[in-house]
Amino acid sequence: MEKPVFKEGTMSYLFVKLSQPDENRVSRWISKSEFVDEYAPLMFQNGASWCRVESTTIKVLLCRI
Repeated sequence: MEKPVFKEGTMSYLFVKLSQPDENRVSRWISKSEFVDEYAPLMFQNGASWCRVESTTIKVLLCRI
């Protein structure tokens, strides 16, 4: 399986850059505390459209939120 490719500047791109998924599209465990600086836009409260079940990010990667 190839690593997912998302358009630079998107939330999905940032998440992939941070999580570094392997060839099976499984990433390391990510803590919300890592959503700082460059990754601050990934921080979610009551929304997180980039990581909802129907989002492209979740469909392409193996994620558990």
